[in-house]
Amino acid sequence: MFATSAMAGVVASLKSEAMVNAPRVKLADIIQIEADNAKPGDAMSKTLGSIDLGNAPLPGYSVRYSRKEIDRIVRANGQAQGIEWRGADAVKVERLAKFFDNAQLLAVAESYVKEILSTGQNQVEVELAERLPELLLAEGKIDIKPRPLTMADAMHSKVAVWLDITVGGVFSRSVRVPVKVKVFDKALVAKRDLTKGVTPTCEDLLVQELDVASLDGTNVPADCAALKGNLKRNIQAGMALTRSYIQVPMAISHGDTINLLLSAGALILESRGIAMADGEIGQRIQVKPTAATDTIAAVVVAPGVAKIIGK
Repeated sequence: MFATSAMAGVVASLKSEAMVNAPRVKLADIIQIEADNAKPGDAMSKTLGSIDLGNAPLPGYSVRYSRKEIDRIVRANGQAQGIEWRGADAVKVERLAKFFDNAQLLAVAESYVKEILSTGQNQVEVELAERLPELLLAEGKIDIKPRPLTMADAMHSKVAVWLDITVGGVFSRSVRVPVKVKVFDKALVAKRDLTKGVTPTCEDLLVQELDVASLDGTNVPADCAALKGNLKRNIQAGMALTRSYIQVPMAISHGDTINLLLSAGALILESRGIAMADGEIGQRIQVKPTAATDTIAAVVVAPGVAKIIGK
């Protein structure tokens, strides 16, 4: 709150339009002092002109202040007595801005995606997927920070990279940068047609360099010896082996005799039971304990092991 001062004879003429180059709009930005006893630069004009009206609009947008609204703000700051308002009934305020080089946005997005996907042994290519709209930014130091992406998020043929932009340390806006991604790396490829139910071996597969990003993150490691599971559908010769082809063995299968864990305070008791359903690790299944007639709920915690729920 400013101290009340004599404003007798002060004539404040409201502009119809004003351009600001700061995060906040000050009264000095939108008025002209016309009285002889309150010239621009003197203490009275500085006190009046320093009244804060609020946030400046984002570049490309505008904000409108009516004379009535301005008078209310000035009164709230104890500076309304003796001011004669002239000029426009309202002022349109815009933010001074300049067009930003979108090539810098692509450079940041490209660098970030390559940082996530590069292993030192693969080749990552990134290019703009769609033309970016023109971007207006206020004057000031510009910083661009990408939002976090996981490798699974980035390992796709098309990826949206969100960039947060600050100007002078103040958040300005977020921009979506769509990019096309290619990652050339080793992948397993079928040597011959293989049918559903077959367990692929190294004799059935060969290693080729492919664009694994086009597989949308579903490629399996290029190590045929470590491959587990059967084919859940046919695969033709020359096709890349992806996770969609592999039926990974369940940690527990229906009818298996399993170890059943029960927590009792600091103790863990172990018994045996029969799995009444297939289950992967973390999945809930029904189990029939040995020497019991009813089934109970348990969570699969390891191959052949489940833990009773709620105990």
